[in-house]
Amino acid sequence: MNRKKHSSQFCLFIYWLSFYAAVQAPYREGDVILGGLLTVHLRGTSEDQCGELDTNGLARVLAMIFAIEKINNDSKLLSNVTLGYDIRDYCETIPKATRITCDLVKDKCFTNITQSKKGKKSIMALIGPGESNAAVVIAGCLQMLNVFGISATATSPELSSYAYNHLYRTVPSDKFRAKAMADIIEHFKWSYVAAVGRDDSYGRNGLWSLVKEAATRKNSFCVAMTEFIPHEDRFLSIRNIVTTLRRQENIRVVILWLYGSYERHFLLKSIDKTSLVESGS
Repeated sequence: MNRKKHSSQFCLFIYWLSFYAAVQAPYREGDVILGGLLTVHLRGTSEDQCGELDTNGLARVLAMIFAIEKINNDSKLLSNVTLGYDIRDYCETIPKATRITCDLVKDKCFTNITQSKKGKKSIMALIGPGESNAAVVIAGCLQMLNVFGISATATSPELSSYAYNHLYRTVPSDKFRAKAMADIIEHFKWSYVAAVGRDDSYGRNGLWSLVKEAATRKNSFCVAMTEFIPHEDRFLSIRNIVTTLRRQENIRVVILWLYGSYERHFLLKSIDKTSLVESGS
């Protein structure tokens, strides 16, 4: 019993230490500073508020810190050069992501040299953001300031444009995801599906890629219903969309182009039968 108790306490300590390292101490000096524009918290009820902890985002912060420390400890990789990092949490909000990006590259925004030497060093490159809608805005800033960035999860086909050639991605465009989803739909012979996405670059381009893919396959399946969740009143919109889907007896499969707080709230409402009954009354 004591062994289990100590093991549990040790796990809690490690989790707390990881959280502290990622949220409270996200900066390290170095010869070259890499910026991190990551989501540690989900979006709150307003643009200026952060919501609950995003464990996936926390894992990305720790992965970035681990990778940089690993490089610094290997003299064969970057001899006589130390990498530093400046990692910020933008809580899934574009205005906050934009402000953070300007702060990270502040030296390039100042024409007065004396001003540029104030505070922390500017970054040489940016890791993030993770969402396509934020990436579209941030990529424009990076292009203007001649700073390069890498996003591991921004998948909107819009980002394949030459206008965003300062942002690199480690994942393919959603055009390929649409093809894969179409293959799955055909494999299981789902002839009648619905599609729900965020009303942003990620959701719109993702769903339209699926609709176009259905057309190229001579309508082997029908996207009978497409719904987009707007930025404003998103919780009410999700509730109304889920209610509408439950009333469509022919629809048994729903394709989601959602993530973060949108995805979590949609899934919660989908299994919350009580709230759906109330919303339909």
